[in-house]
Amino acid sequence: EQKTKELNKNQKLYQLVSPLSWEEKYEWVNIRRLKGNQLFKLGQYKLQSNLILKALLACNYQAQISKETASKILASIPILMNIAACFYKLKQHQKGIEIC
Repeated sequence: EQKTKELNKNQKLYQLVSPLSWEEKYEWVNIRRLKGNQLFKLGQYKLQSNLILKALLACNYQAQISKETASKILASIPILMNIAACFYKLKQHQKGIEIC
């Protein structure tokens, strides 16, 4: 049941971001990354991890064009670092390792 809920959330996320242009996707991801940074500073690690995971998933919904692929990788690095720091604070070390 939990996996079904996660799959439905991922499908909704895909439907939201897949029609966006690269610039719109980058902006969408960056806004969530910045909000996640604010949540992290406030110690709201659970909310931050959920937000950042959505941003990370959205990075995987990019078109496979060389410029965009390179940009996707560059955009993903700070997101991965943010989620690793969040899981560290939550003492969920294994989950951080699995995601990163």
